[in-house]
Amino acid sequence: MKTFGILLLLVVPGYFAKAQGKIKASKAAHVNKTFVECDDEVLASFPGGMHNFNKYIKKSLHYPARAMNRRIQGKVLLNFTVEKNGKIDAIKVIKSVSPDIDAEAVRILKNSPKWRPTTECGKPAKTEFNLPINFSLKKSKYKHEKAI
Repeated sequence: MKTFGILLLLVVPGYFAKAQGKIKASKAAHVNKTFVECDDEVLASFPGGMHNFNKYIKKSLHYPARAMNRRIQGKVLLNFTVEKNGKIDAIKVIKSVSPDIDAEAVRILKNSPKWRPTTECGKPAKTEFNLPINFSLKKSKYKHEKAI
């Protein structure tokens, strides 16, 4: 009878260890099924790329008359969101030059055609961007000449 008790003690701990091993393995398998990694991310872009975006800005930009007369120049830094549908939204001025120039930079971005949205694992995703728009006037040969 004593032999049976010792044998039972040796078998039972072995059974629990085996069961715990199965639980750990099934949890690991569950984790692998639940969390699928995907490195396939394509950032949002203007149709035709940045070259076409620069063309769009040059074509659309109307230098504010007041800023031009006062020869105000500088780089406006904008923050904006490209929504899942490609629409530009939530435009904010991060670095200001002047109220007139800032408003023009926001107007250009607000009127931008829809962008191609960011895709993560093939699905559209909302993305934030920062964008500098430089406002500069041509230098005139003579000090009394106004830049056009």
